Amino acid sequence: MNSLYEADFYAWTQAQAQALAQRDVTKLDWPHLQEEIAALGRQEYRELVSCLTVLIGHLLKWDYQPDRRSRRWFLTIREQRRAMRRHLRRNLSLQALADAAMTDAYEAGVDLALRETDIPLRMFPETCPYSFAQALADDFLWDTSGDWSGNASFRPRACCMWTSADLALLPDKGKRYEIVDGKLLVTPAPHWKHQKVLATLRSVVCATGRLVRRGAAKPASAPVRFWVSRMT
Repeated sequence: MNSLYEADFYAWTQAQAQALAQRDVTKLDWPHLQEEIAALGRQEYRELVSCLTVLIGHLLKWDYQPDRRSRRWFLTIREQRRAMRRHLRRNLSLQALADAAMTDAYEAGVDLALRETDIPLRMFPETCPYSFAQALADDFLWDTSGDWSGNASFRPRACCMWTSADLALLPDKGKRYEIVDGKLLVTPAPHWKHQKVLATLRSVVCATGRLVRRGAAKPASAPVRFWVSRMT
């Protein structure tokens, strides 16, 4: 029986199922049966952690980069919450492992958020800022019990206020980054049409501007770094 387990796992499962149906204990492969049953339990836990990883990653994106909230993020959060509730209904005892699952899923959730945003790693807390109950609650951060309304309002959180130091850490990907009252705004690089308009405007200013002729002002053809405060 051991050789069948190693050579043809499917055939082994069918043989074990038949032996169980016939209550023929002499044909049961006890060591491997015990191993496979334990593995089934671990698989259910891994599925819980997998759902939590995606959910936490999208909650972080939603919470820490509100200017990029979208219907896609909204639907992913709703889908993962529903998947987790279904999974827990089929495996009630997994609720006792909720805290451990949150811990196991958080690091991978942060990695997911890092891959899909411009947020530096140091902006995220070392431990998960959400409880298991909050992660599953439809009304936490944004109500996912209904449809996407497209007007997800922004309210800055004290733990994720952006500063000029954070701005310096962002990668140069051809995008325009601004911080206004601690909020990060990301806009695409200007289109060629905008560049032509800007060049024309600069020429007009240079030709007619009194301040330019006197040397009191210098027109720039692109935005420059300027800080009113650490938060703006």
